[in-house]
Amino acid sequence: MRRPALPVVPSVALAPLVVAIALTLPGCAAARAGYYIVNANQKYQAALSQGADDHAPYETTLAGAYLDKAREEDGYNDFGVTEQLCKRSIEMSTKALTKSEDLSPVQNPDKFVPEERKKEPVKAAEPAPDLNIDLEGN
Repeated sequence: MRRPALPVVPSVALAPLVVAIALTLPGCAAARAGYYIVNANQKYQAALSQGADDHAPYETTLAGAYLDKAREEDGYNDFGVTEQLCKRSIEMSTKALTKSEDLSPVQNPDKFVPEERKKEPVKAAEPAPDLNIDLEGN
C-alpha cells in the first residue's frame, strides 16, 4: 500500500504565513517585557507606599534604578535585558517591602509586640584593680 502524497503547496502561498509568523514573534517579546515593567512598577510603588524608602533605602534605591534602566533598555528594544532588570527590580522591591513591614508598627499592629523591659538594679562600682607594675623586677 502506498501512502497518499501530501499536497504540494506552492511557496508563494506559504510566504504570507511565514511573514505573519515572523512579524508576530518580536511582538511577543515586547509584550512580555511590557508585562514585566508593569509588574516591577507596581511592586516598587507598593514598597514606596509602605515607607520602604525610610526603612530600606538601599533596596528601594536599587529597585528604582533597576526599573529606570529596564525602561531605558525597553526603549532600545532589548527585551531580554529589560526582563532581567525588571526581575531584579521586583526582587529588590520585595526585600524593601519585607523590611518596611517588619519595621513599621503603625501599619502592621499585629506584627509589632512591644516588650516590657525590667529595670535592673544599678550595681555598686567595684574598686579599680591595682595597676602598679614592677618593671624593674624588684
